[in-house]
Amino acid sequence: MPLIVVVVVIVLVYAFLVGSRRGGRMGRFQDCDYAHRGMYDNLRDMPENSLLAFERACTHKLGIELDVRLSKDGTLVVFHDDTLERACGDGRNVEDLTLCELQSLSLFGSDVRIPTFAEALERIDGRVPLIVEIKHEERYRESVQKTVEALRWYKGLYCIESFNPFALRELRRIAPEIPRGQLAAGLADSARDVGPLIGFALANLLTNCLSRPDFVAYDVNHMGAWQIWVQRRFFRTPIALWTIRTEEQAMETTGKGYIRICEWFENDECT
Repeated sequence: MPLIVVVVVIVLVYAFLVGSRRGGRMGRFQDCDYAHRGMYDNLRDMPENSLLAFERACTHKLGIELDVRLSKDGTLVVFHDDTLERACGDGRNVEDLTLCELQSLSLFGSDVRIPTFAEALERIDGRVPLIVEIKHEERYRESVQKTVEALRWYKGLYCIESFNPFALRELRRIAPEIPRGQLAAGLADSARDVGPLIGFALANLLTNCLSRPDFVAYDVNHMGAWQIWVQRRFFRTPIALWTIRTEEQAMETTGKGYIRICEWFENDECT
């Protein structure tokens, strides 16, 4: 087989694997920056992923990125980690506790409790756009189904993202109209969580063939990666960057068309 044919086949296969969905549905999401887990301060009774942090983001007209996962009894709660250790000082897994048990715990030593997704949506009430991350867990189909059901009545702008391409494939199947994003990180970070082979596929966006995302959300520390260049240059894929935590990162990403998920703010803006 001629070398040129081999090269063409490789390029076509690669394009199939990493391609995104066309349609320009993310333009409206670029009108504001997004507060990562709300505009929070864990040291000042304004915990991450809390109603207070979401209210503060709304007040400052910032979009909100938040995390959802299932309790033992099947309720969607807004919480980032697999375990409760960091946020609540409890070593158990979120999925092993009922909603009642989860809401008996306090966040970061405050008087604030873990909210349900329904409570978060009611508080935000369509005032700002949302990026909802479905956490990677075994019951991902149930998480996707319940997230979609909860968002049906939401008045504002929203999209859904996940590290799990199978969760996004399920979202693509049951609610193709909802904008979806593939979360990704560098090879070392990806491999640490899911092993070297799957980590390689995720870091290089080779699972886009499953999710066909409207956007890619990539670790800001790897914003110069060739994978991102390919997505922007050849597929015109909108890129969200997480998580901007320094003034230098904020300045480096200003005015370049990124959707920015931030924890560093000055004058209430990620600039």
